[in-house]
Formats: sequence, C-alpha cells, structure tokens
Amino acid sequence: MPSGKRTNPEYATKIMLNAGVQPLEPFVKGNQPWKCKCINCGNIVHPWYDSVKAGQGACNKCAYIERANKNRNDSEKAINFMLSKGLQPLVPYKSVNSAWLCKCLICGHEVSPRIKSIDINGQGACEYCSGTKIDPLEAINLMISKNLKPLEPFKKSRSKWKCECLKCGDIVYPLYNTIHQGQGGCEKCGQVTRAEKLRYTHDEASEIMLEAGYEPLETYVGNDEKWKCKCLKCGNTIYPTFHNIKGGAGGCVFCAEIGFNHNKPAYLYIIFNDELNAVKVGIGNPDSRPDRIKSFLKAGWKLFKKYDFSLGNNAWKIEVAVLRWLRKELKYPPHLTIEQMPKTGGHSETVSADSVTVLEIQKKVEELLKGYRNNP
Repeated sequence: MPSGKRTNPEYATKIMLNAGVQPLEPFVKGNQPWKCKCINCGNIVHPWYDSVKAGQGACNKCAYIERANKNRNDSEKAINFMLSKGLQPLVPYKSVNSAWLCKCLICGHEVSPRIKSIDINGQGACEYCSGTKIDPLEAINLMISKNLKPLEPFKKSRSKWKCECLKCGDIVYPLYNTIHQGQGGCEKCGQVTRAEKLRYTHDEASEIMLEAGYEPLETYVGNDEKWKCKCLKCGNTIYPTFHNIKGGAGGCVFCAEIGFNHNKPAYLYIIFNDELNAVKVGIGNPDSRPDRIKSFLKAGWKLFKKYDFSLGNNAWKIEVAVLRWLRKELKYPPHLTIEQMPKTGGHSETVSADSVTVLEIQKKVEELLKGYRNNP
C-alpha cells in the first residue's frame, strides 16, 4: 500500500477486485459502505473497504455458500471417518470435540465418542468393543456360552466372579476379562480338555510324521510310544516317538544333521557330481566349521544352487519336503552309499542324476518356497 494516511483509490479498487467484487462508484473512505457488484454471483453488495482489507468477505451470500460447503465437506469427512472405525452416526455432525451419538456396526451398542479422542489420542471407537465398558447382560451371556453360570451380579472385568461350572458343577471364580480373551473358567474341566487335545487320530499323527520326513509302518498308539517308521531320507526303519517328532526333535539316528542348529541362520544347497552321476540336497549353518558346501567342493562336487534362510528350521522343512517328494512320491532311493562318501557323509540325501535333474529339484524347491511364503 502507498505511504501516507490517505488510501489510494486505485489500490483500494485492486483490493476489492481481489476479494471478488467490482466497485460501481468512486472510493470515498474505508469505513463506509462501498457499492459493488459480486463477480461470482452478480449481486449488488455494499461492503466496507476496511473490513475487506482486514480479511472479511465482500459478499455475504457467497460467504454463506462457502461456509455451508465447508461444513458439508467437514461433515462428509467426519461421517466417512466414523464409518471407517465401524461406527454409524445417528445425529448430525457438530465438531471434533463434541460427543457424537453413533451405533457400533460390530457389537450394535450406541456410543458417543469424540472424533478428536479417536483420531488424535488413539482411543477405541467403541468402548464396548475395546473392553472399557461392558454390558452386564452380555457379560452374563458370554459366561453361560462358556458353560459358566454366574451366581452374583457382574462387577468389573478384572474382579473374581462367582460362578457354577455347568460341566462339572464346581464353584469357580473366573475373571470376565480372561473369559472374554478366550481362556477357560474351570481348571478341572480345562485339564480334561487339554488332555483330549493331546490325543490324535492315526491319520492326524501320520500326517505330522510325513511332514517331518518319516513314513509310519504301523498304527499310531500314543504320544510317548515308540512308532515303527521308515525314514524318507535314508530308507532305514526307525522307532521315534510322536511326542519327540511333534516337538521338533530328530527321529533318525542314521541321517541326523550333526551340529545343525535349527534356531540359527542356515542355507539349503543343491549340488551334483558328474563322476558319481549323483545329485544331492542338503542344509547347513553359515557359521559351522567345517562349512558343508566347501567340504563337498573339495570332494569333487559342484554347487548348482544355494538358498539362504534366516532360521535353520525353515531350511530343514524345505529339505524334508524335497526328500519326501523324491522318496515317497517319485520312489527314488538314495543313490550313493556311506562308503562312497567317507569324508563328507550325506549319502542319504543323494539321488541318481539319471532319475532327476538339478533343474527339476530347483523347480521343486522354489515351488515349496513359494508355498511357504504364502503360508508361513
């Protein structure tokens, strides 16, 4: 603005035009109505120059429409936000600080959260779903659904609640909070349930054994009983217990990976030996000494492919699956004997190169890896 106390009429006109109105008469002074035409809506308006210069609107009609549009946009954004949190608003939106009556689309309760509390403070949208507020009737229904009959009114989620177990009749004192989280309320019945879960059918147990690389040769009789099986790595008959195999322990003394650590980084390798006409898969830990791959290279083998794993147990699972495919599905026995691999060992993971190629084994490994990544 030009210096001095008197306002330059040209400068004043420019300010009005920037505010969206066209002056229709000469500028006189800033604190009196100035006849103008709104460029946007065409209305004749009489704003004060001083007010427009201070940032106020020049056309009341357009200002009203702008505020209405802003409020409508704010309301739409707020409604969409609440819907994204699983809440259906039941009354018009006011502000982020106002309690807003909504219906929870998950549990059906009516709640009144504030957008600010949800958005900024991170509080749960529904106090019932988050567990900060509990419907006593729903609490009773939950207990009954878990075979627990309340014998006194509901107090708090973390208070002992006297109940009768509808299975065994015992009087128990579970916490609502633990029942809501999926835990049992009767210790005696829980022991019975846990014992039942430990029992497997023959088919279920056999599937677990096959996944570990052992083919059952007789009917499953129990967790801790010796179970006659065939090792799919080396073909030997062994007698592991289901309990040990399910717990991750090895089952075959003939081809156990001595020194292999299931909890450390590891690799799976595919190697071949033209002189022996053999292909082999195996696993090892990078920090093991001597290194498995280097030992084989010194013995005349060649490395075809190597896969790194952050956890040894995952490499072991892929190796077992490949050997199960070779031995169980394709019916290929170990190609070499222990006498042919005196320095390195590992004859139980070999197969004839005439039966299967390294490319076919690579394809199988990567197929298994893809399935493992999709179903960790």
